Parts: sequence; C-alpha cells; structure tokens
Amino acid sequence: MLFQLVKNNNSIPILYYIGVMPMLSLISYGRSPHAFEHLYAEQSFSFYHTNKWELVIRYCKRTKVDGILFNDHTTIVQPMISQLKQMNFTGLIVQNHKNTVTLCYYNQKKTIIHKESKTFRLANQIFVFLLNYQTPNLPSECSFSKIPFIGSSESILDIKSKICSYAKSKEPVLILGETGTGKNIVAKCLHEFSDNTGDFMNINCSAINENLFESELFGFKRGSFTGAFKDRAGLLEHAKDGTLFLDEVGEIPMTSQSKLLKVIEEKEYYQIGSYQQKKTNARIISATNKNIFSEVGTFRKDLLYRINTLVICIPPLREHVEDIPELVYSYLSSNYPEFTITEESLEIMKAQSWPGNVRELFSFLARCAIFFQKSKNISVNSQIFDTLYMQYNTFHTM
Repeated sequence: MLFQLVKNNNSIPILYYIGVMPMLSLISYGRSPHAFEHLYAEQSFSFYHTNKWELVIRYCKRTKVDGILFNDHTTIVQPMISQLKQMNFTGLIVQNHKNTVTLCYYNQKKTIIHKESKTFRLANQIFVFLLNYQTPNLPSECSFSKIPFIGSSESILDIKSKICSYAKSKEPVLILGETGTGKNIVAKCLHEFSDNTGDFMNINCSAINENLFESELFGFKRGSFTGAFKDRAGLLEHAKDGTLFLDEVGEIPMTSQSKLLKVIEEKEYYQIGSYQQKKTNARIISATNKNIFSEVGTFRKDLLYRINTLVICIPPLREHVEDIPELVYSYLSSNYPEFTITEESLEIMKAQSWPGNVRELFSFLARCAIFFQKSKNISVNSQIFDTLYMQYNTFHTM
C-alpha cells in the first residue's frame, strides 16, 4: 500500500494515498460542531454533524458510516455506544472528553492524551487507524460485534472466541458458571450462529419432577400411563435438527441419565410406551452451576465425558469487574434510556462482590431507577448503596 504524509496550511500532517484518495464518511455528534471544525476541511472525510441522536441512528441505517465522533460527557455517550453495538455498527467510534480521545473499533481501543486546546487536531491519527485496522480472523457468520454477550475483558473475549469456534460444530457443549452469569445467553448464541435448521428447545432439569422428566424429553404414546390421553411429542422431536439445551444438567435423575447417553452417542431414542425407534439430529448443550465433576454417585461419569466434549467456563462477575460499566450502560440504554449514572456510582458497583452476578447487578439497577426516578440520574454513594442493597444482604446472610 503506497501512501505519503503531507501538510496542509495549518501544518497538520494528513495521510494521502498516492493516486487514489478514499473518501471516509464520518458523523460528528455533540452540542457544538466546533470541536470537529479542523476535520471538516479535509478532503479525506465527508461529514454530517447533528446534535440529535435519532438523526445519527437514521443516517447509520440509511448509508454506510465509517465512524462516529462524540464530543460529550462519558455518561451521556456510553448508552449511545451500547445502542450502536446492538445495531451491529462496525465503524470507528471516537470519544472526546477532557482532552482524552479514545478510538474504539470492535474490541480494540487506543487512547490519546492530547494537550492542545482543539482536541480534534488528530485527522492523521484517525485516518491511519481506519485504514490499517483489520477485522479479527473470525467466521464471517459470527463476529464479536454480533454476539450479545456484554463485556470486553480478556475473559469475556475468550468466551466470545469460543462461541465463534464451537458454533459450527455438532459436538456437545458444557457451559459452567455460577447462577446469573449468562449461561442461557451463551447457549442461545451457540445455536444462533450454528448451521442448525431446527428450533432451540430449553428444558430446566431442576424444575421438572423426576417422574415427568422422560415424558418431557422423549414424549409419550397415548395410553402409556395414567393421564396420557393422546400422543405427545417430546422436546427432542421438537428440536429436530436444532438444539436441545439442558439447563442445570446436574439435576437429571440417575434413571434417565443412561437414556440421555444413548441419545448423545447413537442419536436414537424411544417415546414412552412405543417400540418404534426415533432418530434425532439435535445438538446437546448442557449447563450447570454445580461442580458435577466431584459429584460421585449422583452423575454418571460416562455421561459427563460425553457432554463435556467442548467446555465454556463463564467467570463470576467479581472476576471481571472491569465489564461492569459496559453492563450498566447496556442495561440502562435498553430499559431506562433517559437515565444517566455518575462515575462514583460505577466505582462503588465495581467494588462489590455481586454473589448473584449479572442478574443481581441488573436487579440492583432496576431498584436504582425507582429510587432516582425524579432526577433521572443515578448517583449512588456508600450510604445509598447499603440502603438499596439491604434486601440482598439479608437474603444472602439467611
């Protein structure tokens, strides 16, 4: 790739291709367009400026946008960035706040501390970043930006990478993690990005009576037991060429585990009360919050060896607290878009252990939204946190 650096009248270096000059489309958003005025004159960019967020969304949906430049406070911008991610926006995001410019593309970030009064005298750096960035080497059908599992820490990126790697496989997957960490979301992602043409069927193994588990899973024929007034298809038949998700797989009755093993190994099963063998191509995905590897006598080892062909371990929230701001902004933008939150509140939340993980964090945010419904600004100090968290503290100490 041939290019050269030249200077304009203001002695600011700008990158130009020798021969062909690509035109990059950027949107600037903020209360004042003056922060971006230096870029307006550059021939390498086409600009559209607005202070109305709905116009930004409409523009992104109507045409290809290479980047969006924000010039506003962090707590205002973050919910908007979360909305862009939900739209699968893959352009450059530039955030300008307090002389700190952050360039974000997918999950890569580059922060520039710029001391000049006009922070956005950075045309060359933005241009080079756009031209030289390469998309991560992922399957075309599955990319980090499309996976609705929130977070950009190293552990969460590893989970997203495994989702992309495992999605096309037909092998069983075991998802491990504490309650509230998002095991169900991972299972749905594996199904969504797979080549399966069938449905996603979910069975909570801990919520079904032991005597009813096999009838739910395999189905039954009319007259096979008291109350069986007509034939009924099981979840395996409904899943067909799709995915069967066994949530809390450690709760499967011992009497049913051998039959499930046959399904995984031979892709065959019998309905209750039938001698006709049925076949299934459903992929088995399991999840548990228990350490089933140590539960000798309650879970068959041969079944365990089959369901854990591929394993995804989701860490508890206390082990990746750096993702809490992104989780908070995503939740607020989806459920309370009119709310903002202070940096102090985020720091207090990052200091907590959250035994209920993401589910508990979201419940706490819902309580905050009610507490601060008049000001529409979540401002939590230590005293307010203790007040709003008291119910959870009481529950966890019972």
